[in-house]
Amino acid sequence: ILLDPKYNLLDIEFLLEGSNLGSNFVDLGSNIGLYSQPLALASPNGIVLSIDPNPLMKTRLSFNYKASAITNIQFVLSAVSNKIGKGSLKIRKNDNAIVALDENIHADIKINTLENLIHENNIKSIYGLKIDIEGHEDKALAPFLLNSKKALLPRKIVIEKLSKNTDYFECKLAFEKLNYKLIARTKNNSLYKLNINEKL
Repeated sequence: ILLDPKYNLLDIEFLLEGSNLGSNFVDLGSNIGLYSQPLALASPNGIVLSIDPNPLMKTRLSFNYKASAITNIQFVLSAVSNKIGKGSLKIRKNDNAIVALDENIHADIKINTLENLIHENNIKSIYGLKIDIEGHEDKALAPFLLNSKKALLPRKIVIEKLSKNTDYFECKLAFEKLNYKLIARTKNNSLYKLNINEKL
């Protein structure tokens, strides 16, 4: 954030466009808060629910938002999938900050559904959602979208791309069913907006 203030700027501006001071956001795969912090600063009367399974990120993000005097970030230490349970984390790209969930190895990493985490944290509406969880997007996001009431559907979604011009299959099907429109693709992500004029 300090070295490159414009990092992911297009994604963040997309999420914020049309929001207000009380808008809520969900940062799924929050890492050190590259999205959570600017979103929280832009909507000081709303909540940013920051979710990450990596204890190291809990420490770093907590330091970052406290150092920046941000008071509206709620951090949840959990992996997200389509079930409740426990798993392990595997490091990717030789970087302790980039980890993926392994549900096949039962360890001490909590796994929960996005629906449960939203409910447990009393989030009643979501203006924008960003998701980057290293290949678990289909299991985490698609069931939540397809089973949510209209009021809980995020108006904007920033999702990590599967490849250059391809999105995760189950998420793409959910977007199509719920009338999300692909607005743009940036270096790492696809940007979707809910067409609220269409019947769901």
